[in-house]
Amino acid sequence: MTDFPTDDDSFRHGFVNVCVNDLGLDEATVSQLTGHERGKSIMMNVYRKDKLPSQLIEAIGRIKFDLPPINPFDQEAGLEALKHALERKSAASR
Repeated sequence: MTDFPTDDDSFRHGFVNVCVNDLGLDEATVSQLTGHERGKSIMMNVYRKDKLPSQLIEAIGRIKFDLPPINPFDQEAGLEALKHALERKSAASR
């Protein structure tokens, strides 16, 4: 599959390109998978229903691309960072 950068915006662009160009998924499916507007017309935005999750499984199963290794989440460090962030937020609002 296509290799692309993993920052937020580039990831979304790469994901859409893989879905459309490599897998040939239709625009409505890609829009739903990315949480975007359903279509350009009132009919597609208002009246068309989203596909059911069971209908998306086949499309999702076809999406494959290499991601860099992800380190395990350190819960204690995460909670400590959250605690410090909340303390800074509280101090700043005083």
